[in-house]
Amino acid sequence: NSFKIKKLIKQLMDISRFESGKIVIANEEVELDAVILESVNDCAIIDDKIELDFDDDNLHLYVDEGWLIEGLVNVISNCLESIENEKNGHVYINTRKAADGCYIVISDNGKGLDIEEKNTIFDRFNTGNSSKEVHAGIGLNLTRLIIDAHHGYIKAGNSEKYGGAEFTIFIPSYKLKTK
Repeated sequence: NSFKIKKLIKQLMDISRFESGKIVIANEEVELDAVILESVNDCAIIDDKIELDFDDDNLHLYVDEGWLIEGLVNVISNCLESIENEKNGHVYINTRKAADGCYIVISDNGKGLDIEEKNTIFDRFNTGNSSKEVHAGIGLNLTRLIIDAHHGYIKAGNSEKYGGAEFTIFIPSYKLKTK
């Protein structure tokens, strides 16, 4: 329990630091597939429930690796939570190169999102239909702030292919100028 409380406090402090402009995003060149693999490993779950499909195995982006991993872990964890009681539940992570960046699509084959959830899922303290008492509803809010800081975007919906929730993240491919 103390670990969960410590993590919750850290996330709240990170949100506050992002909103006040105190976070400086690094511009490290990283291999996207390595970042995604590390994010999957950080979820501390049995990874046979996660299927990966990389459009380009050599896709490089300029991002803050640590922050991007934290954001991806939040999304993957939410998808895993939604399928934990499903016998054949899976999370699907796909990447797709675009002319000006990259798309990361994280989907599951759970029950999906209702209209209210689609509109409020990134709001702070929104727990949606979570049955977990430790679910504070701040992870996806922090993820949105992380993606925004990279000049990208994240949106939520339902997957036509898998039937569950789907999160589409876009990260631009250009290197940001630093001071």
